[in-house]
Amino acid sequence: MKSSLKDILSSILCDVVLAQHKANEYSQQLADEYEATTGKKLNKPPQVRFSDVELELRYVTDSKEPVGDPENSSLIVDIDAQTLASLPPECVQTLRLKVSPTVVEKGKE
Repeated sequence: MKSSLKDILSSILCDVVLAQHKANEYSQQLADEYEATTGKKLNKPPQVRFSDVELELRYVTDSKEPVGDPENSSLIVDIDAQTLASLPPECVQTLRLKVSPTVVEKGKE
């Protein structure tokens, strides 16, 4: 599967943010259910926070040259597992990412 590296990374980061959002929604739902069944309101609903997300992206590219104009260029990569397995290890690049979410309070950006 060939795609631009920036699209792949953007998709990963969006998924991390969406996972955090869905976890927070579920925590609020649990707090609402607790209030409905006990009549007691939680002062601070439980929250799930990712401290760090680490992942390794293995890919191969035909060229080291980015595609597109300099302002919006991106490296076209192939991340298909079968393609990567069929190649010699020295042809496969590895990118290790560590995403550390930052909580920004409204008005304090």
